Amino acid sequence: MKIVLPVLAATAAFAVPTMASAKQVTFETTLKSYGGNAAYAVLWVTDANGAYKGTLWMAGDRVKYWRHLSDWQRATGGRTSEVDGITG
Repeated sequence: MKIVLPVLAATAAFAVPTMASAKQVTFETTLKSYGGNAAYAVLWVTDANGAYKGTLWMAGDRVKYWRHLSDWQRATGGRTSEVDGITG
């Protein structure tokens, strides 16, 4: 019994980080028949309850048009800091 407890603890220590590892995800979209100037799109993450967790990617660099991304704007509270440092 004295050996079983340390072995279980060591096994758990190695298993837990593996269970929490990230998985690669690919997002793809197609914009058909768009006649405007520039397209703005954003991908963000929410938890299981729908609460905003972070912005992954944004297309469109003119801040004045971000307000038209209404769902993202509502989720972030309009904080432009949510896109600082996002890289491709």
